[in-house]
Amino acid sequence: MTPIEHRKERGINVISPNASPHGESLFALKSTIDRCLRLNEGDAGSERVVIDLTRVGQKDHFLASAIFFILTRFPKKEEGVRIVADNDLIKKIAAKTDLFKSIRIFKSVEEAIASYEDSDSINILLVDDDEDEYVFMKDLLSEVPNSHYDLTWTPSYNEALEKIKEGNYDVCFIDYKLGERSGVELLREIGDYNPELPCVILTGLGNYFVDMEAMAAGAADYIEKGEVSASLLDRSIRYAIRGKQLEAKLRFQAIHDTLTPLYNRRCFVDQLNSTFQTALRYQTKLSLCIADLDNFKDINDLYGHSMGDEVLLYFSESIIENLREHDISGRFGGDEFSMFFPHTGSEQAVISLERIMEDMRNKEFRTESGETFRVTATFGLADITPETDNAKAFLEAADKSLYKAKESGKNMIVINGTPYKK
Repeated sequence: MTPIEHRKERGINVISPNASPHGESLFALKSTIDRCLRLNEGDAGSERVVIDLTRVGQKDHFLASAIFFILTRFPKKEEGVRIVADNDLIKKIAAKTDLFKSIRIFKSVEEAIASYEDSDSINILLVDDDEDEYVFMKDLLSEVPNSHYDLTWTPSYNEALEKIKEGNYDVCFIDYKLGERSGVELLREIGDYNPELPCVILTGLGNYFVDMEAMAAGAADYIEKGEVSASLLDRSIRYAIRGKQLEAKLRFQAIHDTLTPLYNRRCFVDQLNSTFQTALRYQTKLSLCIADLDNFKDINDLYGHSMGDEVLLYFSESIIENLREHDISGRFGGDEFSMFFPHTGSEQAVISLERIMEDMRNKEFRTESGETFRVTATFGLADITPETDNAKAFLEAADKSLYKAKESGKNMIVINGTPYKK
């Protein structure tokens, strides 16, 4: 049986990795996904991919690695991928990272394919206090060839908010004037709890300042009612949805590391600064760890950067798996990672670090040629002290503990400059 099977069912790409006695095949999966996208470029189903992970293995970190990679290619579920899996590892990691908000997990390939077929229709919400506008828009949408538009109407500001909270709309059209309220007010309120919903402002009179106000509030488009046609409406819907998808992708890339599922350095430091100030203000505990992999350069030199990437992915997944839901982790660059533990002193944080360290000690990596090797990790942990009165000093304290651990032989934890002994 080949490591990766690729077939098409009802026009949808189905990719099925198989468990391999020779180790993980994450990079084979990446190549297969990229290949099937290139071969189907221009095909309506080219971005419709079902990844069946049910045959990979119950405890295999390949599962999480595959999903993290998929997220970099498909940032939003409406245009993206369906995962077929039912295992504790995915559920555990899903509870600890916001990445899984954009991935849908199914129990069977058939169920995943059916979800694509059910999502062909585009659900539209029209918020306008004039029912005639609803009838007019419905007629226009019916004129659009080869389209599947389902239009829902509400005349009420408050009812619109409830519908958006409860429903699954792809785009929302909002009249600029809603009685005593403004459509731009509604747009801003929608953006507070559903920023990914594309919204288009409708107005009876063209006005440059209304246009600018709508754009500033986050409108995906602005249409004058007197100029509306079926083709313009269709174009506005498609462009609004695509624009929000690109925004979602950019937001994802802006805060996440390019290889691992962790936050990037900039995002991590921003969150640390905020949490640090809160801890100082309310005199709560906070601990910070900087960790890196021992002799990582040797791995790249001996086995290649692809194998080095697999090690980095495994380490990042172990971090996520062993931290609590409210702990924050990031990749600082290279083989250096960081974590902070809100409302937690080092005496509790070290428990999570021990689990990560033990996981790395026990993991056997296997190269394409069948050669095996192990990798250890070293951790520097620090608590807030009177000397660490700002986030930069706090990071320096954790870094000093890491340096001490490296000097003392690696593969260990140093807390506030003192080697940890259980």
